[in-house]
Amino acid sequence: MPPTTSVQTFINALRSKQTKITLALDALMKGKARALTDDEMHQLEAERAFDLPHAATWPLSLYITMGMSASEIAHLESWPSSQRELVRKAVVDAIKTSTQVRFFWDLGDGTESQTDVQNMPGLGYVVTFWTPRTNIKGPDGAGEITIGI
Repeated sequence: MPPTTSVQTFINALRSKQTKITLALDALMKGKARALTDDEMHQLEAERAFDLPHAATWPLSLYITMGMSASEIAHLESWPSSQRELVRKAVVDAIKTSTQVRFFWDLGDGTESQTDVQNMPGLGYVVTFWTPRTNIKGPDGAGEITIGI
């Protein structure tokens, strides 16, 4: 979820387990990530590649072309490095093995954000970004809900 969102968008995300960010990541995996140049694949294979500023590598610069706003990109980049690394490894393996990757979002009961990456036989990778319920604030006077990392 982006750092602020409307109440209706939040409700829709709870129902579908999809956000603008997860939909953009799904589209990225179905499009550009399936037609990489050797140089792009080498960039993606580099450990901690997702820790670089988004303009530094093709995977991260594509967030902008996938329709993500600056606040959504900042939100994605604020996730802990170790969790972004789990996703990067799954993406690399999925590309190499022609396996599907699907991204989801949900609320969790924990106290910290988590990223769950599962390789499910016959389905491919399922990546779920969990936000603690305690990090949800609002709605504010403008009808916006704030989602903390």
